[in-house]
Amino acid sequence: MDMHPSVPTIFWASKGTNDGADVQRWDPLLVDWVDLMDHQDMIFDFLDRPSTLRVAPSDPNRLYLVAGGATWGEPLVGRIWKTNEAMGTAIAEWIDITSGLDALLWASAEDIAIDPENPDRIWITFQNFSDGQKVYHSPNGGTT
Repeated sequence: MDMHPSVPTIFWASKGTNDGADVQRWDPLLVDWVDLMDHQDMIFDFLDRPSTLRVAPSDPNRLYLVAGGATWGEPLVGRIWKTNEAMGTAIAEWIDITSGLDALLWASAEDIAIDPENPDRIWITFQNFSDGQKVYHSPNGGTT
């Protein structure tokens, strides 16, 4: 769960389901949850439960989601997703940024930190890491 950086009545939550993960945003004007993820269209399985959800402090449309567990080779099971439509009123377009994270082959993503001034600068910590793969930094929102 994470809150809007300047409007504390808006927040996002993720939950695991039997089909994978759901992400929703509480909209105080609608007094209802807005679905932002259609997990049926995404690569999820029963083990791909969300573990971390973070909104960028400088851009509340940017949201990052870590889902899934450890990955012990190809294909990657754990995934890291981002969207630029977190304030939308419909299903958001989610971008799988996992492919740029070579470290994820032998570890599982645990948490994400976002630069308060630049939503593209992210740091990702890993569980079950090996030397040299404790924290991954991307200057471009997970592209590399």
